[in-house]
Amino acid sequence: MARMAALCVRWSAVLTLALAVSLSIAACSDTDGRSSDERPARTEASPSTSPLDSTTAQPVPMSPAPAAALRRCPEGEKLASGCPTRLPRAPWGAPLQLTVCHTGEGDCPRWDAFSLQWGAESPNRPEANRPDGRAGVVHVVVYSGDLGGPEGSQTHAESAFPFDWPSTETVLRNGLMKDQRTTALLLGEAEWAGRRGQVVLAPPYGLGGLMGDHIIFRWQSGTGEYALGLHAWEPLIEAVASLRSVVEATNHR
Repeated sequence: MARMAALCVRWSAVLTLALAVSLSIAACSDTDGRSSDERPARTEASPSTSPLDSTTAQPVPMSPAPAAALRRCPEGEKLASGCPTRLPRAPWGAPLQLTVCHTGEGDCPRWDAFSLQWGAESPNRPEANRPDGRAGVVHVVVYSGDLGGPEGSQTHAESAFPFDWPSTETVLRNGLMKDQRTTALLLGEAEWAGRRGQVVLAPPYGLGGLMGDHIIFRWQSGTGEYALGLHAWEPLIEAVASLRSVVEATNHR
């Protein structure tokens, strides 16, 4: 009996040692059985894509710009490179409004301006302004020329915009248009159609002038400075994607 007890003690010690070795090996291996030497090196996560440059957000349905717009916009010689050829879909019948302002005329002391509007804004109901081919509002404004002082430091007294150009960035998100806004919001920088520029949400009508409640893409090119604004709606991310589509369909020079 004493001999059997000694054997049992010896086997118990052996099993304990085997279990310890087994656990040690498992700790040095990955969950898929690879040792630590075989594991791939860790990589840092790539930064998330800005919503402004994202291609996942889809614009509203687009259609060719009306013939009258294609004819009138280039009348402003400085505007030619910023004239859109594709816009959010609309019936394009009455009450379509088209205006062109040349440098030195009326409200255009140092720049050319083009404005196209179909439909009327629904104040305080940004979701009702979404153009769906039958209702909503499509208002596009293009400026080109000397639009003011340096971006980020100019005041409205010296620029084409009746508001101070913002310098502090606000993260783009749906719902921004429902907030009480009295100033313009800088949504960031983007590169659209090979043009690097700033994207700004203008303050509402009454504070934003002709571009009240517009999303504006402002860029510099070899032929001058441009600003293209599209009246925004909610969801705002869809409106920004639609502005990008408009910018990508402007005349390139």
